[in-house]
Amino acid sequence: MLTTTPTAPLIVLVEDDGNHAELIRLSLADAPETYRLEIASTFAAARKIILEQSPDLVITDYRLPDGKGIDLLADTKETCPVIVMTAQGNEQLAVETLKSGVLDYLVKSAELFSGIPGIVRHSLREWSLLQEKKRAAIAIKEAKQEWEQTFDAVPDLIAIIDTGYRVLRVNRAMARRYGLTPEALIGKHCYEVVHNTDRPPVYCPHYQLLRDQQEHNEEVHEPRLDGFFDVSVSPLFNADGTVRACVHIARDITQRKKAEQERERLEEQLHHAQRMQSIGTLAGGIAHDFNNILTVITGYSHIIQMGLPPEHPQQENIRQIVDASKRATHLTSDLLLFSRKQPAKQHLMDLQEILRKAEGFLSRIIGNSIELIITTASDHPIIIHGDEQQLGQVVMNLATNARDAMTGEGSITIGIEAVDLDQTEAAPLGLAEAGRYARLTFADTGKGIAPELIANIFDPFFTTKESGKGTGLGLSIAYGIIKSHEGAIHANSVPGCGTTITIYLPCATASAELTTV
Repeated sequence: MLTTTPTAPLIVLVEDDGNHAELIRLSLADAPETYRLEIASTFAAARKIILEQSPDLVITDYRLPDGKGIDLLADTKETCPVIVMTAQGNEQLAVETLKSGVLDYLVKSAELFSGIPGIVRHSLREWSLLQEKKRAAIAIKEAKQEWEQTFDAVPDLIAIIDTGYRVLRVNRAMARRYGLTPEALIGKHCYEVVHNTDRPPVYCPHYQLLRDQQEHNEEVHEPRLDGFFDVSVSPLFNADGTVRACVHIARDITQRKKAEQERERLEEQLHHAQRMQSIGTLAGGIAHDFNNILTVITGYSHIIQMGLPPEHPQQENIRQIVDASKRATHLTSDLLLFSRKQPAKQHLMDLQEILRKAEGFLSRIIGNSIELIITTASDHPIIIHGDEQQLGQVVMNLATNARDAMTGEGSITIGIEAVDLDQTEAAPLGLAEAGRYARLTFADTGKGIAPELIANIFDPFFTTKESGKGTGLGLSIAYGIIKSHEGAIHANSVPGCGTTITIYLPCATASAELTTV
């Protein structure tokens, strides 16, 4: 039936034949559904109604006095369906009309007019379904775009890889990491791209997934990308439950791994310093007490020696006691140096001058079979604040240690230079602050030190020398002296290729240097 209720669907009938229009109106008036109806006899009148009232359906004659009904499509802007009627059917015209976007093409007849309610009902339902499909298509397209944008926005390296190890899709982060476009990676074997090999490595998580169809997670080091990655792979299944591909996600954890390694290094450095401090405290206490005992032994030995005639047979025994006490006194002096409890007499000095003074003495203790090379960075003095005797002891101990590391011919190179270190360079070396430092290096061509022993070489009484070739205090004393000068000492060694000991000592301030020049 027809009504004026605003909520009822509005049908616009465009028909210049009054009889046809009346037949359609009567047919709609008898319909079980409720509609509103507006009738226009011209193209212009129809346009006005469409633009002002937004109809739910337009039924129009093909030919109108002032235009073609098909052109009303432009005014509806696809907000409602349009049905075109014509008095004489034409297959070509029908095809062209339907291609233009109208919902239906009808040939006028008495049967058509009486069946208009059914046509309207069917058309509104079909239009509703079409709109739902269109909205669903738009939603799918938008969801796909959003997924693609998200896929490309993720900073992790993501790839979808089939069971033949071929890349099906990658995100932009992965493509950028390999210096390619996403399109350039599609179709390539993942092991060619990631590992630059002709087959997948056995630790490959995708290889493991294909074997058991389970998720896998591995932390791997990738040399080609010079980094560490947390790699996870998840299977994608076919409808029958078989694996068709996998999602490969690699998260760059290089910075985290470096931070962990740096923390471990600093912790080890702290533990070593604490261990050395404890040993130093113990050694200093023992040395003081032992020195007091030695003083008593030496004193009473001299008293006994003076109370006996020179030719007395015990004189030789007493002299042996005195000589042993002297050697023990030197040992306690070394222990006090290591524990930093030996008083230091520090003053401004040229570190290069210390090397020049020691060169002749070092040549004699090293011997003719080993070449001694001393290099300096410049002719300008490298001024530090230190104890000349103690630093001379360091030079002698390190040179002697390098000599003992060589069984035949070889060379010892001692180099010195001034370097400027910023905080990021100073901190890992164990130096308190950035600034200018004197860098002293002792490099030998000896047998080297095994990696598992390098951390212990500054411990007191630790030695890799053969029995009888040293007390194991030489490097310990050097360590204690350098630490007492607010410096740092480090060792690097390659078994079979030699060892390098590097020392950093803070240079004196510019004003202090000027007062000494």
